[in-house]
Amino acid sequence: GVYVLARIFGRVELVAMSFVLSLFLVAILHPLERRLNALIPKPRSLSALITLLIGIAVLGGVGYFVIWQITAHTDQLNGQITDFVNKTEHWLKTGPLHVKSQDLDKLATNVTDSLKNHKGTLISGAIETVRTVVEMLTAFLLILLSTFFLLRDGDQVWNWVVRLFPRVAHERLDRAGRVGWHTFGGYMRGQLIIALFHGITISIVLVIMQVPLAAALGVLI
Repeated sequence: GVYVLARIFGRVELVAMSFVLSLFLVAILHPLERRLNALIPKPRSLSALITLLIGIAVLGGVGYFVIWQITAHTDQLNGQITDFVNKTEHWLKTGPLHVKSQDLDKLATNVTDSLKNHKGTLISGAIETVRTVVEMLTAFLLILLSTFFLLRDGDQVWNWVVRLFPRVAHERLDRAGRVGWHTFGGYMRGQLIIALFHGITISIVLVIMQVPLAAALGVLI
């Protein structure tokens, strides 16, 4: 049975992983949805939609902040990368390796020639990248839909799952599942608190050390 489930999971990996990721999000957002549902009891879709939008806004804001920080420090990053390349080249020439200038030039030429001679491979890689991007967008939409319906109809979905099993096991399975979900939700929210603590403390340390992009690195943490 486990082997069959693993094979099925492999066949529908995109859908299955999207559903698993939506469970992580639901575990974090569920308490907020319950509070909103107490304030706005009907329709249930409204509280689920507001909760989902809040989650998207937070994640989108985090992503926008990181991109904005990187864009704002582009010149500084370019300068540091150029400086790193120059120092590396200088070390290769004057360090223990004693690499000659013509060897470095030859290496650069070989890299350029390799790129020119393998255009087909690069194009196929680009196509594969496009395919991956499309799959990621598809997964993102599946995650949004799954999260919304689980927030709105999670109890009905769980009751349907319970009914798939023999009637004699319904009560025990339902009780175990609800306790497990409570534990899982507490674990996910605990991880979120720990991540926030790490991000804030590391950001403070990076600011004190005057590391570029300290805030963005803290957000990524």
